[in-house]
Amino acid sequence: MAKKDTYLALLRRGVDEVTAQTLADAGLTIGKLKEITQEQLIGNYGLKKTIADSVIEVIKSGPSGKGSEKFLSKVLSTPKKLDRIDKQRLRRQQKDYLAEIIEQKERIREAKVEAFRSKKLVMIRLGKSIELICKLENTLDEEGKSEMRSKINDQLETRGLEAARDHELLNLTGTPQDIADFRRKIVPVLCLYACPECGEEIDPVGGNVNQDIPDSWSFICWDCETEFDAQMVDRVESFLSNGKRISIDPKKAPRLPIAVRPKVKATSS
Repeated sequence: MAKKDTYLALLRRGVDEVTAQTLADAGLTIGKLKEITQEQLIGNYGLKKTIADSVIEVIKSGPSGKGSEKFLSKVLSTPKKLDRIDKQRLRRQQKDYLAEIIEQKERIREAKVEAFRSKKLVMIRLGKSIELICKLENTLDEEGKSEMRSKINDQLETRGLEAARDHELLNLTGTPQDIADFRRKIVPVLCLYACPECGEEIDPVGGNVNQDIPDSWSFICWDCETEFDAQMVDRVESFLSNGKRISIDPKKAPRLPIAVRPKVKATSS
């Protein structure tokens, strides 16, 4: 029987808490206590004569109803009111726990902010590497000399390794080359103000509007000096000039069939 079981068994038999704890810590069990004598309890475990006699009497008589009632009354009774010193100690412990929780929350918040800041720096660095790769690839396509092409290839390899490192740190899908291809080939097509010849994006506020034709949305590319119109403007102008506007006929029936509500039968009175 474990110490806790011995302690609870002695309490159920009516032994006081101090004596029960002393005997349980000594490693005694109920079976050993039945064989022990008064002299052994006094000499080996330091119990007084009256307490030793009461323990032996309780062990021999077995668990009694009064002992069980006393044990249950202690367990089920309301806790005692704390005095002023215990209240202060409890409040101090509560303050310490609360301060520790607040400090732990602050450490977690700082860790999250630091992780976000580091990821943001890596993302900015990756964006700069991708922009430089796009410029180098555009220059490589236009360059005709073999020496310059070899130098550009070396720079592309270096920037590609840097972009791959940042790409792996961010745990992104795909490869950095996919981002560069999307940036070079797909973004100029999706952009409203982009040169159809070289793919250079144009800011309409930056003064690229063709001043010779102020009434239309005509732009001039500063890189290749190509004059072009915005594709959306061309489509809108074509619809307006050809008369292909959306017209609504109020007399036209709906395309989808409409279910007819069932008629209500007249109830006979």
